Amino acid sequence: MLRTPLSLDDYIDQLNQRLREHPKYREGMLVTRDMLAVPTGGPGSYTFTWPKDESDATQAWFDARDAVFDTELEMRERYSLAA
Repeated sequence: MLRTPLSLDDYIDQLNQRLREHPKYREGMLVTRDMLAVPTGGPGSYTFTWPKDESDATQAWFDARDAVFDTELEMRERYSLAA
């Protein structure tokens, strides 16, 4: 199956849109450009933020990581980052 190529910005937009639908999503979870890795243009070019104002910020980090990982697995079936 051919995957649709997306620019880094479009890929991040799609990830964020789908992330909001994940069961572990909480307000404050967001995929963003990783300004230190942007020149590579690949999957390492983005990172995520998580709710830091919660009582258990460590658990919030793990929940955000899991949600982003799950969402990204689904994304990779349909999309690829354009070169």
